[in-house]
Amino acid sequence: MIPRGEFPFGKGQIVILLPNYYLAVYPITNKQYFEFVLDTGYPPPQGLDWKKGKYDKRRSENPVVGVSWYDAKEYCSWAGLRLPTEMEWEKGACGPKKRLFPWGNQWDEGNHVRRYMNRGKEKTATVSDYPDGCSPYGLYQMSGNILEWCDDLYDKDIDSKFRPTMVLKGGSWLREYFEFFRIDYKGGAGPSETWDNIGFRCAK
Repeated sequence: MIPRGEFPFGKGQIVILLPNYYLAVYPITNKQYFEFVLDTGYPPPQGLDWKKGKYDKRRSENPVVGVSWYDAKEYCSWAGLRLPTEMEWEKGACGPKKRLFPWGNQWDEGNHVRRYMNRGKEKTATVSDYPDGCSPYGLYQMSGNILEWCDDLYDKDIDSKFRPTMVLKGGSWLREYFEFFRIDYKGGAGPSETWDNIGFRCAK
């Protein structure tokens, strides 16, 4: 549970008041997404960790990736949950006070996150790796490992009129420079796009 209260939002540090809400401790895993696929007959992801409709059981606790914004919404609906808004995601990452990264203000050579230079031969890490990188609310991997879908349009004025782009937060294993891992970093992709570094977590 993320408690009701104010927090500094975005690069402009606008003070925002949010009510109580739930934000998952971990991103959704391959195992969890497979349960959804089995129960509903929904098309499985393609690419990393998944082949012919099944995932590599050795990577059951890795985050599911290769899912579109629409796929993430379908999973959340099935689970009785929803995607977080950008504001909810950001407060879950930073807590009630301004900080650059979920763990504090020092990059510390990127040792708190899964990133390109420390992944070795792997890509994603399991969702419980890098506990030193947790947010003040105990949420894992709010920076690094995967980018995460949010419910918001990237730019409401532009995206509502033209091709929509949805907000992505969190950096990923494909990134290296610290700017991509800051809490206030904001990426975007089309809602139908799927990539091997994009997944999601749920809110309520």
